[in-house]
This record gives sequence, C-alpha cells and structure tokens, in this order.
Amino acid sequence: MKKPSPGHPAGFSTRAIHEGYDPASHHGSLNLLVYLNATYSFDSIAQGQQRFAGEVPSYVYARVGNPTQSVMKKRLASLESGEAELGSSIGHRGYDAGVRFMDALQLAQRAVSLEDAERLVQHPASMTHNNYTDVEREAHGISLGLVRISVGLENVEDLSADIMQALDHATG
Repeated sequence: MKKPSPGHPAGFSTRAIHEGYDPASHHGSLNLLVYLNATYSFDSIAQGQQRFAGEVPSYVYARVGNPTQSVMKKRLASLESGEAELGSSIGHRGYDAGVRFMDALQLAQRAVSLEDAERLVQHPASMTHNNYTDVEREAHGISLGLVRISVGLENVEDLSADIMQALDHATG
C-alpha cells in the first residue's frame, strides 16, 4: 500500500484491503497471492539451519508462516493500531483443552504427517513440538491449544459431528 498523505491517514477499510501488499512487487497482481505450499526448500543445510533458527528472514513451513499470513498479520496489526501481530498462547488451559479435544475425536487418526485420504489430526504441543520451550513454540506461532486437522474424504456430516462433539468435550 502506498503511504497516505501525512495529514490524512488511510481509513480502516482501505487498510483492510491494501495494508502490507504492493502489487508492483508481485508482477502487478492486484490481489494478494495465496500461498498453498506446505514447505519451503533450502539451497543448503546451512541455509535451512539459519532459517529455522530465525537468523535470516524467510519461511520454513506453512504452519509457522508464509507470505500470505505475513500480509494478513500486517493488516491485523494496522487495523488494531498495533506495530505487529503475534499469536499468543492461552496457557496450560489451552494445552489441556487441546489434549481433551484430541482424545474425544472418534473418526480421526492421530498422526504427525497430515497427508492422507482420511482425516488426520495432531496436537503439536503434545506431539511434534513437545520438546520445545514455551518461548520457542510461541516464536513459531504454535499455541498450547493449537490442533491441526487435515480433512479427509469422509462424509462431511460425519466429520462435522465428530468435531462438534470433541469441541463440546474439550470445553465442557
């Protein structure tokens, strides 16, 4: 978004549409590009290590961030008159709710790889990222209550019913 004149800052709706995105830097595309990839490649092991350590600005995995999410975060920060947007943890209550939700699911398979024809779920704080500190998880945008769901090819009504009953169990 081009900077508004100093005496006239951009309004809420204008910032919601334009903040954090410059079509000129995206081959003139007027619409924000939606990145659908899950992973990013590295030129070398050293480059991958630097990216994962946060030593260089980059993206490493879609659930941690991607260019589309970065623009969204800039827009949310602007709309809330903030400097930046950062997801935050809701503490051990969120962790416990995530575990209760996972345990209450009846149709889903619990798995760390979410690529299959059936619904798969994982709770990163208790599974793939359980050895991270709270600070490390938060730096990667992983709250204690985050549950990842890969929707499968099962009947949508069955999937919805299972998710709803598990949410009721987790929050009740």
